[in-house]
Amino acid sequence: MLATIPTEKFGDLHFLEELDIGSCPNIRSQRLVSSSLKKLILRGAGLFCNIDCCSLTYFYLASGRVTTIQLQTWSLPSLRELTIICQSLTSIGGSITTFSSLTVLTVKYCYKLLP
Repeated sequence: MLATIPTEKFGDLHFLEELDIGSCPNIRSQRLVSSSLKKLILRGAGLFCNIDCCSLTYFYLASGRVTTIQLQTWSLPSLRELTIICQSLTSIGGSITTFSSLTVLTVKYCYKLLP
């Protein structure tokens, strides 16, 4: 079962624009850094603690295992669309204003997230 992804190698993939990881719940990578990545989809996968992707415009996160999200650990200056679907999510730390280019925000099915 896939448990780690050598994310330090993604920086060497200078033309990688889309990354879609699905049904890999045991992935626990500390950091994702990519200057070319524009679209990131994590479905049923673990969450990267730190995401540093200066070109990322679309981020889709759907997981039943993610309980907390710390927005301040994501460096996504170009992010325009963010979707969060996490049934076990109990808290979101940081401020959404961190993403100054954000135009679409969708948060749904986060039943444990308190107002």
